[in-house]
Amino acid sequence: MGTIHVAFGDNHSFGGTVRVSSHQDGIVLKPTVEINGKRILEGGCLLV
Repeated sequence: MGTIHVAFGDNHSFGGTVRVSSHQDGIVLKPTVEINGKRILEGGCLLV
């Protein structure tokens, strides 16, 4: 753990339906992530 991966753009090679001329990826170090108001990651550490 400790990171999350975020991607934008073309996804047809992964079985998706989005076809555009580019695909960008980003890595976030030590993220804090909430889903529906519940914190699941804090500073890159899994809470659930």
